[in-house]
This record gives sequence, C-alpha cells and structure tokens, in this order.
Amino acid sequence: MESARCKAFMYAADTGSFTKAAERLNYTPSGVSQLVGALENETGLTLLRRTRKGVTLTPDGEILLPAVREFLEKENRIYELAAEVKGLLVGSVT
Repeated sequence: MESARCKAFMYAADTGSFTKAAERLNYTPSGVSQLVGALENETGLTLLRRTRKGVTLTPDGEILLPAVREFLEKENRIYELAAEVKGLLVGSVT
C-alpha cells in the first residue's frame, strides 16, 4: 500500500474535494483522482462517491479511513524514530 495513495484518499475524504486535496498535497486534482482510483483498484473497494459537488465517503470508505489514518501516523513515527536515531530532534510543537 503506497502512502501517496493513502494521503490522497484521506485528504479527499477530509476536504470533500479532489481539488482541495490536491492543493494540500501540491498535486493536480486529476493526480489525486488517479491516486485514489489506484487505491480503490488495489483494495477492490469503492472508497469515495464522486459527484459534481465533490466527493463523499462510501460505507467501505468510512470503514477504511481510520485504518488509513493509523497507517499514515505509523509511517510518520518511523521517520521520526529514524531521525532520532540519527541524533536529530523531530516532532511537532503545540
């Protein structure tokens, strides 16, 4: 499972729009659509309902989205740990 596909799906679901997701990711809307389509093909599930007004989660998408968020959080943690091992301080300031 490719993280770019997961990020495209998550941001499209969060914003309700391929265009807004593309702005966040610095991609084109068609690129985001292709990434989400590739994730849908990979999983065999329809994750987003596409309309002229934007996108909404399907029931399958609602089930998968929390796992995608967890996957991306774990991926980020791997990079943080790798930076810590290298002696760099990484994290977010709140």
